Amino acid sequence: MAEDTESGSTTATASGSVRARMGKQVTRARSRLAKVLWLLCAFAALVLAVGALLVALQGSGTNPDNALYQLVVDTAERLDFGVFSPSNGLFDFTGKDGDTLDVLSNWALAAIVWLIAGRILERVVRP
Repeated sequence: MAEDTESGSTTATASGSVRARMGKQVTRARSRLAKVLWLLCAFAALVLAVGALLVALQGSGTNPDNALYQLVVDTAERLDFGVFSPSNGLFDFTGKDGDTLDVLSNWALAAIVWLIAGRILERVVRP
């Protein structure tokens, strides 16, 4: 009987050890996933901020026909979800610099939303 008890406890200990290792791996994977989600959201916010800056500087020497300019602005337009679109966004300024103010204000809000969403996702996923 002593042998059965010992082998049973050895099996339980081995099983607990495997669970502990699996738990550490799951924790590590969740931490990495949380970092990746945060970085993706931060990158989206950065693209929106750079896109707004490029549009704001358009009159002072930036070339809107440049491929990099077009890539950044087109990507920013996709990341604003239409809610923060410069042409149909939350803010609609008029006047001489109305279009620039539309882009700056709407895309700045979209960048803030991306950062908040990234932080929330990170905290939900992180163990």
